[in-house]
Amino acid sequence: MVLHHTTFGVTSVSVSKTFYLAALAPLGYKEIFNFGEKHIGLGANGKPDLWLKDVGADGSPVKGLHLAFGAESRQVVDEFYQAALYVISSLIFWGSTLNKSLICFW
Repeated sequence: MVLHHTTFGVTSVSVSKTFYLAALAPLGYKEIFNFGEKHIGLGANGKPDLWLKDVGADGSPVKGLHLAFGAESRQVVDEFYQAALYVISSLIFWGSTLNKSLICFW
């Protein structure tokens, strides 16, 4: 599997867009999708793989990060999921301080 795309929650899409377009220009990044300056997709070669989403400017901290992986088949997705469950269950069994709120279910 490869990283398919990621989404950052930002308090200002326009400011973040200015920064990322300038920083990623050497990699060929451009604005590909724009949903009213509330959610935009940046990328190279016509593929948006960096998304910026408005989470409001109320001063609260931005929580979370969205990562999506691409897979060749549903079987690969299922194998990935089973491997992740195995690792998480092993960490919990061995008394890891893993934050159990991080566990997601398919």
